[in-house]
Amino acid sequence: MRVVSCLVLSVSLFVSTASNAETLRIRRVGPWNIAATTEKGVFQYCMMARPETKTSPGFGIARGASQLTLVMFSQKWKLEKGTSYSVTLVAGSAREELQAKVESATAVTVDLTGRDAFVEGLARVPAL
Repeated sequence: MRVVSCLVLSVSLFVSTASNAETLRIRRVGPWNIAATTEKGVFQYCMMARPETKTSPGFGIARGASQLTLVMFSQKWKLEKGTSYSVTLVAGSAREELQAKVESATAVTVDLTGRDAFVEGLARVPAL
């Protein structure tokens, strides 16, 4: 999963880890960093990430051509790579029981691919 790997590695630093990426455009909107990457003129992925604060972990969303992933990260976490945790994500009336996969000692990913009802709920709520 190239999108997940790139997002996990780059979300806190927000730099591209793909050496063959032609274009990485980053914009800051309020607390959000937004980026899109193309390779040979073809869309690869885009991401939106909010940095960690004193009171909450950081999180981001990455979308590839056929994938949607939520990433949560905190320098305070000491996670064991290769493990996963059951999580319940709630966005308005949409609710999903999913697995958060540990990608590094400080980051987890949740695959939202194919969860269209939940993703639709994300578009309408002010809080996750």
